[in-house]
Amino acid sequence: MSCFIIYQYHSTGFIKAFTNSALAFTVGFANVEQVMKKLYVKKLYLWPRFHKIVNTSLSKVKPEVYELHVELTSKMINIQTRLLDIMNGTLQELKRLNKYLDLEELTVENAVGKKFLKQLQQQLDPIWNQLCPKSKTLVSDLKDQRYLLTCLMHQHSVSFYATLAKFKIMDYVKNCGGWILLDLFEQLDKSAKERVYSEKDVMKPELDPKWSALTEILSEIGYDINKSKSKAPEKILVLTQDTRTCAQLKNCLTMGAKEYLLVQYLYLVF
Repeated sequence: MSCFIIYQYHSTGFIKAFTNSALAFTVGFANVEQVMKKLYVKKLYLWPRFHKIVNTSLSKVKPEVYELHVELTSKMINIQTRLLDIMNGTLQELKRLNKYLDLEELTVENAVGKKFLKQLQQQLDPIWNQLCPKSKTLVSDLKDQRYLLTCLMHQHSVSFYATLAKFKIMDYVKNCGGWILLDLFEQLDKSAKERVYSEKDVMKPELDPKWSALTEILSEIGYDINKSKSKAPEKILVLTQDTRTCAQLKNCLTMGAKEYLLVQYLYLVF
């Protein structure tokens, strides 16, 4: 994975900024300059992994890396499939209305990637004022559908169900392109509800598969620490994408997954 580093030395320290999406700075106008200006940084250094200093530093302590692939639950797969089908229909309608645009690179297959909306924006921004109202509505629908696709991966079952409910209010239904009224959305909504309620409408939320994987890993680490009989205090660092996910995992680990989801249900849904 490419890494983008900005830093500047001062008398008492230095400023550093990291990103794991260096290509994002190639989209738009003067993104790198804007970031440097906000950080009050005047010099930029781009160091690849094979740079002598970087390579020497990383080779001193080589980490042992284990990758775990967490599978989605059957209900999550159903929701994802319906969302992708809805996005495909919206995208095809947008292409039909704007045949003069080169939108071939925008496919459902790359909708799960981070570049999808940036590519869409890059294509449409120069001619945005020339688009018909329906095309603008379809673009807005695509952004909302992509947002739900992201929420499915990052939010737990209760939070996703609450997020989905916001799209069913009358004001949104009137202003969207009609995708909320499709049978596909009804099936999607049914699967989202089944992740929170049992067949008898009893609150029984589905646990996030990533939580189970994390709990299992932490248990294994704890077992290895006890087995080694080390007297030195051990610290485990868990890195997350954002502060929201960090708070979510903290509550899950301290309160317990089921108890945390119950609290979230009372706060978000009940």
